[in-house]
Amino acid sequence: MKKILIVDDSETSILYLKMMLPDYNLSIALNGKEMWEQLNESNPSLILMDVMLPDVNGYELVKQLSKTEKYKDIPIIFQTAKSSSDDLEKGFESGAIDYIRKPVDKKELRARIKSVLKIKELENQLYLKSITDYLTEIYNRRYFFEIAIKHLQFCQRLQKNLCIALLDIDYFKKINDTHGHDAGDFVLKKFADILGKTKRQNDILARYGGEEFILLFFETDKSIALEILQSIQKAIGDEQMLFNQQQIKCTFSCGLVDLQEVPGISTMDDLIKVADNRMYSAKESGRNRIVDVG
Repeated sequence: MKKILIVDDSETSILYLKMMLPDYNLSIALNGKEMWEQLNESNPSLILMDVMLPDVNGYELVKQLSKTEKYKDIPIIFQTAKSSSDDLEKGFESGAIDYIRKPVDKKELRARIKSVLKIKELENQLYLKSITDYLTEIYNRRYFFEIAIKHLQFCQRLQKNLCIALLDIDYFKKINDTHGHDAGDFVLKKFADILGKTKRQNDILARYGGEEFILLFFETDKSIALEILQSIQKAIGDEQMLFNQQQIKCTFSCGLVDLQEVPGISTMDDLIKVADNRMYSAKESGRNRIVDVG
């Protein structure tokens, strides 16, 4: 059931909205202060906001929401008794996605809510496609850099640590040549699935390119990251990868680095370069291993 936050100080209006929207999970805020308290509890799918509130006008509240990373994508529909084009323009400029005039008509309100939620759902689907690798369904390289750079800047500013691991499937070309590209795709998807299930919830996993994958361990020392990678190594080794009734052996080589061990690192590219050099050292020294020094 979709959750709608109603921001309105009129008890009559709130009662009327409850009667019109019985199939939505409604929460109520009588003013701006209560709205922020409600948002701290959970994010709604939509906010239905009166323009005139006792402590702040709706236009200002929407501007504040649009500047807050956590809430800026919540769609907002204004309820307003004002009908001039200037008032409507002001509402859209502040960040609202739609409006409805008071007194509210039930059919119009439900139609507008349904339309806004549908548009938001489509936007979310498009956004997910833009940040997801089409084959493995984990994050893609572009999105990894987008969030990894933010994490790096945070850790540099507060002198915290983070780790980067670059993983490359061993002898992947041989898998393609021996079993075919469909088998290669199967191994990539299986590999990504095991990584996703074995890593911690907040670790950031992406397909870096080809048969390479990248993991970011946020606010984590290298010793802890190494333990997680060893768990991944065991999980990969224990997995019976069967494709067309043929078992495919899969191992990986990995380079691991943390931010605090490399003085002078200033960019994510610099950090990944160190991990990349260590990954190649792992391959040159026999593959199926994790290198975290050098």
